[in-house]
Amino acid sequence: MNIIIGTGEWDNTRHESMRLSGILNSKGIRHWLDDRKWCGHDWNYWRDMLPYYLSTL
Repeated sequence: MNIIIGTGEWDNTRHESMRLSGILNSKGIRHWLDDRKWCGHDWNYWRDMLPYYLSTL
């Protein structure tokens, strides 16, 4: 299983993504925090990011 947390500087839930990443780190759970510039929390950003994430599997 791969855990990917995608966020960006315009994401209104960015602080929660960072907090979740910190919790996972503290428990030794491997994950990928993708903190992108110029990205937000809306469907068009996720539509652009999903193919990239899938290509890394």
